[in-house]
Amino acid sequence: MSGRGREAKLDAATIAIADGVLVFTYASGVYVDEDIARSVIAAATELAGPLAPLPTLVRLEQVKGTSKAARDFFATSPENGALSSRVAMVIGSPIARIVANFFVGLNKTAHPTKLFTDESRAWRWLRDEAADAEP
Repeated sequence: MSGRGREAKLDAATIAIADGVLVFTYASGVYVDEDIARSVIAAATELAGPLAPLPTLVRLEQVKGTSKAARDFFATSPENGALSSRVAMVIGSPIARIVANFFVGLNKTAHPTKLFTDESRAWRWLRDEAADAEP
């Protein structure tokens, strides 16, 4: 992992903190297996440090696929549960939406999770939720 400021770069993904949001941008064509899922969450946990849990934006437009073990890890691991307060997943294609809806429907996540095809709407949802949580 190479980190500079509030960014960590792995082969499979770049993780950054932007405007108080944890942002995952996966590399084009990556297939996310459990090892990649664990390494991405470990890097994000180190990056976020005491700021966690944070609203989280996950850019999945370029992902080739994910293994069941990776999906299970993202949905149920205490590590991921402690990292994010809510998750906006940005997907690109109608097929990706079907797969992501299937994932969200089958897996009880530790935090609110919503799918978007429009990244600006995802940011708005994350900010609106964050504003609602402020004292």
